[in-house]
Amino acid sequence: IGDWSSDVCSSDLDRGERQPRGARRHRGARRQHDRCRTRAHRRRCGEGRRVRDWCGSVTSSPRQPEHAAGPLKVFLVAVEESGDRLGGALMRALRERSDRPIVFSGVGGHDMAEAGLDSLHPIDGFSIIGFTAIPARLPRILRHMRETKAAVLAQQPDVVVIIDSPGYSLRLARSVHKSAPQIPIVDYVSPSVWAWRPGRARAMHGFIDHVLALLPFEPAAHRRLGGPPCTYVGHPLIDRVAELRPDRKSTRL
Repeated sequence: IGDWSSDVCSSDLDRGERQPRGARRHRGARRQHDRCRTRAHRRRCGEGRRVRDWCGSVTSSPRQPEHAAGPLKVFLVAVEESGDRLGGALMRALRERSDRPIVFSGVGGHDMAEAGLDSLHPIDGFSIIGFTAIPARLPRILRHMRETKAAVLAQQPDVVVIIDSPGYSLRLARSVHKSAPQIPIVDYVSPSVWAWRPGRARAMHGFIDHVLALLPFEPAAHRRLGGPPCTYVGHPLIDRVAELRPDRKSTRL
C-alpha cells in the first residue's frame, strides 16, 4: 500500500513568514491543507489513487510499489461460504502476483484455511436461516465482531479486505474506520446498491477506500450514486466457464 502519510497533501507555505500581499489567498491555502487531514479529502489528494494502484496490482499487474518493503500484511474477513470461496481465490491470486511476501490473517472458512489462513474463529454460526434463529446467535456474532476489530487494531495491517456479507462486514468496517482511520479498507463484492437501498453507496464512501466489483456495471453505479472508487474484477467462476461447459463429443453422447 505504501506510506499513507500526509505528504501527499504537503504545502510549500511557510507559516512563520508573513505575506504582505495575497494574505487571504494564503490563508485559504492553509485551510485547504488542513482539510487534507480528513479521510475524504486525503482520498481526493492521492490516497485513493494509492488504493487503486494496490487494487490494480492485485487484479492485473504483478508489479508492486518500488518503495514497499517487508511483508504485506492483509487482514481478510469472510463469514459465509460464498465469501470464503472468493477469499481463498483472492489469497492464491495475491501470492501469484506479488513479488513481496504476504502475511494473511483474519476470519475465513475452509477454502481460506487451505490457502493458508489461520482463522480467528470458526464461521459456522454466521449463516442464519429464519428470524427465530437471530436472537440466539446474535450475542455470539457481536462477540466475534468485537474480537475481530480488536485483532485489526492490534495487528495494524496494511489493508483490511472485507468479503461479501454486507450486513456484518460493513458494520465491522465502519467500526474499524472509526477507531483506526489510517487503515485502508477494501470491500470485495459490492452490495447491490444499484438494486435497492442506493443510499448505502454514498454512506460507504466515508469508510470504504475501494470496492472490487464482480459485475461490470457496478463501477458506473457507484460513480452515479456517489459511492467509493470501484473497480470491476470479475468473478472466479467466469474463468471456469470453459471447464464447466460440456464439450461437443459428450453432448452427442
